Amino acid sequence: TEIGKISVAINRSAATVRKTPIQKKLTRLGLWLVVLALALCAVIVICGVSWGRKFVPIFITGISLAVSVIPEGLVAVTTVTMALGVRRMARRKALMRTLPAVETLGGVTVICSDKTGTLTEGKMGVSELVDANGMLFEVSKSTSRDPGEGEVTYRGHVGSSSSTQLAQDAAKHSTAAADMAFVASAMCNNAEVFYDEAAAQWGSLGDATEVALAIAAQKAGVRKADVAGPLELLAENAFDSDRKRMSVVFAAGDGAAAAGKRCVVTFAKGAPEEILSVCTHQLAGAGGFLRQGHAAETAADAARSLERDAVPLTPALTQAAGAACEQMAARGLRVLGMAAKVSYLDADAPATAEALGLAWAESQLVFAGLVGLIDPPRTGIVESVQRCHDAGIKVIMITGDHIGTASAIAASIGIVRADRASTQRAISGAELDLLSDEATALLDPFPSVFARVSPENKIKIVRALQQGGHIVAMTGDGVNDAAAVKGADIGVAMGLGGTDITKQAADMVLMDDNFSTIVAAVEEGRRIFDNILKFILYLLSCNSAEIILFLYAAVLNLDLPFTTIMILWANIIADVPPSLSLGMDPAERDIMRRPPRNPRSGVLTRRTTLVLTVQAFFMATVTFAVFLAGVLTPFGRLALRDAGSGSDAYVASIFHQGDPEANADDNQTPHIAGARSAAFGVLTVLQLNQAFLSRSVDASVFRTGIRANPWMVGAVLLSFGLYVLGVYVPGLNDWLELAPLGWRAWLVMLGAVVLQVAFSELTKLVLRVAARRRQRGTNEEEQQFYGQNQ
Repeated sequence: TEIGKISVAINRSAATVRKTPIQKKLTRLGLWLVVLALALCAVIVICGVSWGRKFVPIFITGISLAVSVIPEGLVAVTTVTMALGVRRMARRKALMRTLPAVETLGGVTVICSDKTGTLTEGKMGVSELVDANGMLFEVSKSTSRDPGEGEVTYRGHVGSSSSTQLAQDAAKHSTAAADMAFVASAMCNNAEVFYDEAAAQWGSLGDATEVALAIAAQKAGVRKADVAGPLELLAENAFDSDRKRMSVVFAAGDGAAAAGKRCVVTFAKGAPEEILSVCTHQLAGAGGFLRQGHAAETAADAARSLERDAVPLTPALTQAAGAACEQMAARGLRVLGMAAKVSYLDADAPATAEALGLAWAESQLVFAGLVGLIDPPRTGIVESVQRCHDAGIKVIMITGDHIGTASAIAASIGIVRADRASTQRAISGAELDLLSDEATALLDPFPSVFARVSPENKIKIVRALQQGGHIVAMTGDGVNDAAAVKGADIGVAMGLGGTDITKQAADMVLMDDNFSTIVAAVEEGRRIFDNILKFILYLLSCNSAEIILFLYAAVLNLDLPFTTIMILWANIIADVPPSLSLGMDPAERDIMRRPPRNPRSGVLTRRTTLVLTVQAFFMATVTFAVFLAGVLTPFGRLALRDAGSGSDAYVASIFHQGDPEANADDNQTPHIAGARSAAFGVLTVLQLNQAFLSRSVDASVFRTGIRANPWMVGAVLLSFGLYVLGVYVPGLNDWLELAPLGWRAWLVMLGAVVLQVAFSELTKLVLRVAARRRQRGTNEEEQQFYGQNQ
């Protein structure tokens, strides 16, 4: 069954469990951090043991440092950051159904979007009709839902040759072919147009295309409820993506046929090429048959016109109809073909849908004309598509429309651009059916427009893009779209016009069915990944600084700069509050003016790893210098609030010359305690200041500012307050093994922060200069990967 086919397709798409990009990257990062922590622990222990220290005390210190390397808050911060992103997206009309998909949106490289209702308003209206003889009729106020607004007006002939009498009759009223097209529009239709008394406005029920056809027919004077009164519906052959047609069969009244016969009228609509393929005649009569006030006789009048005015459909006439269709499509109109036929069956013959059959209903039809529907682009869609181009995201339009219509609309909203040859390729579903998945993936450039597609085509497009290494967002609304939505990296369902099964298969539901909402969600996804990266850079640079600091001491066999409890206290006050606040950092100004992240790269690239390492070495070196000053000079004692007087044997205890079995934490001579407390204070303020510096990898802190994220200001103040309490509160400072510091130590801390800002600004300046040089020369790795998207 068809439902079974859809179920199989969805299950096949769900059978391949794919981790999201952030899951893959954090998994790799976690493995590297575990290996790094074990290696550093081993180095510290080996250095200590080689200098003659007891294994157990130095092993405990190594374990505490190894633990500090692991960003234990990563999972919590990542989850909180994504959860906050879900709230922000919901405010912007994007409802996320899976949490990891929030970040995946930020890595999207291709957005495959339906046209109707997503790129366009979905408020269709018939703007013109070209009858079988090439007569052009214009429907005014086409998008108005009020059938009483607007009228049908003759505008001339689309070709170069026409009958003078035909043109005169058309100017007076209409033609038989135009009337038949309007009747077919009304009868081959399941939509309803009604006036809502409660809302005091016109409403509709049904497919947007059929609603537009019903309104246009009423403007021409044809109302289905009036015409269908004396008729009996015998069969309805619903539209499907294979036939691209719909047909209905009605039995007319007994008076419409000779004795012993039954008059049967068939109306059909669909893709022009599919309608023409089942037509053998066309209507060529001059005068129209619609009579005002005789709606009940419309079907009989139509039957007589089909008998009287039908002429064979020659190849030349078919070619003329095809040319008219191309012209209408080039103007961005969605074109439908209209046809009908009259048949006389034996009165006692069975006249059911099964007996008549689809093949009989859709054969030997009489072509009536072409209907052109306009669907205005959504407000702001051009700007949204341009934002995608600026962000390096390829936008692909997928539609069931004629390829000419699709290309014209794509060009009008900026998907197809004259200045970029890579965006100008369009392909039809029939052409796509001839290509294998591998051949589709190798299309270069990859098409920006897919027309006349089937649900199976959508699945093939997703697979081809994924084979090329892209992260794909696919929109869908119908039941048949569920498989493609499920198979995409980000499945996007329509909240207003989508089916429940598609919503359940999707990762994101658009509450306004608007393409601009997808772009806003991508921006939010990029912000989330940026904030996760900022957190990782901040935490790893701070924790690495502690490790490097202890490596300095271990290699030189110095007293350890911090005691074990100091390390744990530093991880509590300097890691948790600032890192959480980084998860709420606002988006950077250029977030949608840079290419997407390369899916193959990890969380940390060579560039970010270099920045992290440089910052860690700076903080460790400055802190180690302060510690050395404390143990080599009287500063260790003078840094204390109660410096006192007298000499201290600080030089003699620079190196660990005491009992090798003793724990280094036990060395609490005044100058060592002062050196550790001063060094701890310096590292703490450097780490807290690093939170502000981590808000951008290469942008100046004077550009990003410190007030843009009030949560960070509060978090840093909280951490700093906890540090002050740990230093000056009696009892607590004894437990933390911290000594109260004097004004000299605070001056040193201030100088360290100033030096850190200067060093960070110099580093970021070098990064910006290097980036500009790479742009002028060869493209960066990410730009090479995404070059085809531009």
